[in-house]
Amino acid sequence: MTAVVSWTRPSPPNSTTPNNYLTGPRCNFELAEQVSIFKTGTKLTAFYQAQREIRTLVSSAVRAAKYPGVYPNLDDLSAVETRLRTIIAGPGVSWPETMEPVPSARLSLAMLYLGQGKPVPALRNAIKGRFITSRQELDADWVNEMLDLVTVLIVAGSMAPDSAAFEDKTFPPLDDIRAVTFGNLVALCQGATNVFGGDSEYAKAMQNMLGVMLAKKPRSKMGTQEFADEYAPANLRVLDWAGVVDKPQMAYVVA
Repeated sequence: MTAVVSWTRPSPPNSTTPNNYLTGPRCNFELAEQVSIFKTGTKLTAFYQAQREIRTLVSSAVRAAKYPGVYPNLDDLSAVETRLRTIIAGPGVSWPETMEPVPSARLSLAMLYLGQGKPVPALRNAIKGRFITSRQELDADWVNEMLDLVTVLIVAGSMAPDSAAFEDKTFPPLDDIRAVTFGNLVALCQGATNVFGGDSEYAKAMQNMLGVMLAKKPRSKMGTQEFADEYAPANLRVLDWAGVVDKPQMAYVVA
């Protein structure tokens, strides 16, 4: 049996693109999103000011992580998150969580949290960054983002059962995290193969990672209906915990 994870990808918002010098699906998609925002009355100056502030905040947090103690106001990532929420909800902006650079900022925060040994906020941000986004085009960026997500999931799934994280009854149980890890790892392998080719070093590395993890999986077998039945509800519970309201149209298919 072959396990297949499939997505229904959204179409760009309907709009007339005024600039034709940007090419490629991602550029066209993001430009169409921005144009749709302007139609709601958002001012151009406020929009680009917020965009600059988001990018500056995240790049500064990344720089602070490289030099601990040098930028004490950025060492506290929860404060950085609060600042991000303030920017996207600023007057005259109301920046959508789905629109770049917010999803990328969330993924960056996830990796920063992971670097601080905090897998719980890392997991929440990684899931939001990958799934609260209107861009789902299968490309190199998608594959790299999925690798970040899977990396965080693996760390979260490696926490001890008696970890303090599981004392919070709203936090997903370990079995759910591990099921979601395997499902997304399968998707990552498929994406890497489709984007870079099955003979690429990237795709081979992902397949090797999957093989190593499958050898350690004690529960239901990948590629079976048993795992599909385990994965679907676990995925919904993890997405709910992370705050993903509009669930991505993703299905684990047994072929």
